[in-house]
Amino acid sequence: MVGSIIIPFVILMIALILLLNSNIDEYINEFTSLDLSKLIALRIPLIITFLIVSIIIIIVVLFGIMRLSNRITAPIIDLTHSIENIAEGDLSQEIMIDGRIRGNEIGMLAQSFQNLLVTMRLGNVSYYRGDMTLAFANYNSALELFKSTKELHGQGMCLNNIGNIYRNWGDFDKAKEAYDKAIELGEQEEDIGGLSPRYNNRGLLFLSEEKWTEAMNDFDKAIGIDKEMGDDEGIATRKRNIGVLHMLRNEFDLAQTNLDEAIQLDSKWEYNVG
Repeated sequence: MVGSIIIPFVILMIALILLLNSNIDEYINEFTSLDLSKLIALRIPLIITFLIVSIIIIIVVLFGIMRLSNRITAPIIDLTHSIENIAEGDLSQEIMIDGRIRGNEIGMLAQSFQNLLVTMRLGNVSYYRGDMTLAFANYNSALELFKSTKELHGQGMCLNNIGNIYRNWGDFDKAKEAYDKAIELGEQEEDIGGLSPRYNNRGLLFLSEEKWTEAMNDFDKAIGIDKEMGDDEGIATRKRNIGVLHMLRNEFDLAQTNLDEAIQLDSKWEYNVG
């Protein structure tokens, strides 16, 4: 990269030296034969010549700097966008590793996030296939990489998934610890979209522990966020969970009311999607 700036300078200097050397005797003879008035008359052309050479040098330098800067910043910008997409939960993309950055620090970072992408995909696949042990290992690996880059949104997403696994295993204390941290990070980042499912999942944890008040509080918080975002599908999910809560408490009228509202919202959402 540095060569793209240095090489033009070297070529320019060699050309100037050769030009001067090829005409040095002629210049000496001419200048020794000129009187003062003629030397003064040559001053302006010389100044113009040096200005032109200076401008050419400046243009070459700026061009080299722009090329160098673009080669450095373009991969960083692309990688940053990819990291943001992964942190948002978009695992459909691929991180392209350009040959120019392969082997350097940027290339190694890009490779790390390509590995993260694969890890997150494997975590999701393992989770939905019921292989909680493999999913847990993959989510923890992803969490550590997100920590190393201080990507809080990604950390919150991983912690939420880890909380789901602990809840599935019946380890409610560790599940709550993971959910609490995920919610804390979401509030810190003002990640409104990520907070609703996290409150919902912690509400399901409280539901499993028969902590009715805490569960209802979290479901209500989730619904409040869903309403703010206009997310009818999310509201329907929370309403179903509240309906289940009332059923477990033998409050069947309230259960039916919430479940009916969930069905209506489902129909509305499916109609809008269709």
